[in-house]
Amino acid sequence: INAEYMGLTGRLAHEHFLKIVQTLYQPLSTKEYEAYEYAISSNVYPIQRQGLPSVKFVWDILPLEVIMTETRRPFLEGVCQMFSFLGGVYAFFMILEKFLHSAWKRFIKNQEGKLT
Repeated sequence: INAEYMGLTGRLAHEHFLKIVQTLYQPLSTKEYEAYEYAISSNVYPIQRQGLPSVKFVWDILPLEVIMTETRRPFLEGVCQMFSFLGGVYAFFMILEKFLHSAWKRFIKNQEGKLT
């Protein structure tokens, strides 16, 4: 990660943080492997009157491990999700059709002068 941090004024404090966590990947198709994930953040703060400009580097190796396991869903679960999605789409369009139908009937009655 290439970045430049330049203070144009003389009274700034730079803080840089690096957090590292060990990760175990367990995919279905290949054998498991370990890697490290990291998060970087930086902050710049103005300094009070008597303070001196400073740079602070903090790195932390977290004492935990993330395990990411790839799994397959059962076939019937996928079929149930598909039918529930289709049922929701059907219900939405039925409500929309009912609304449009009643609006159209009111429009026709208004055009014929039967709406009071």
